[in-house]
Amino acid sequence: MDNAAFTIFLSSVRPKLYRFSLSLLKRHDAAEDVVQEVGLRLWKKSSHPHLEALAMCTAKNLCIDLLRKNSRQMGYMTNHPARTVEKTPQHILEEKDMHLFICDLINQLPIQQQMCIRLRDVEGYEFEEMAQILECDQGTIRTNLSRARKKIREQITQQWNQ
Repeated sequence: MDNAAFTIFLSSVRPKLYRFSLSLLKRHDAAEDVVQEVGLRLWKKSSHPHLEALAMCTAKNLCIDLLRKNSRQMGYMTNHPARTVEKTPQHILEEKDMHLFICDLINQLPIQQQMCIRLRDVEGYEFEEMAQILECDQGTIRTNLSRARKKIREQITQQWNQ
């Protein structure tokens, strides 16, 4: 792959890498560092047939390394604005509260379940792509995703029945 093609590829995958890294690391500067490092590492392997999967897998591994190094996780932060169509301030506040509550529940999940739910439900990856990124089989991904969704569903039900 030549320099121009690699630049185009990297600019197309950069937002996904950043969002995924940010969802795991919870810090904008650390997520940006991971994206930069992935770019450097990919340049050396730009002839790989599944470059996007390799990029996401590399980002995942770098994030896990940083999390282990820091040995603590910070709060989940997103910059996804709520889609509103003439909603009342109270409705907007309720949606924001629910979003923060769900983000907190995701952060409480084991790291494998967090990655599965973020890749599938936030980023929209297919199971085949997720298997390449997470370096495990699709059955494991389905199991982790099912357990994560079940736990979140139970927590939401428990919270709103109180």
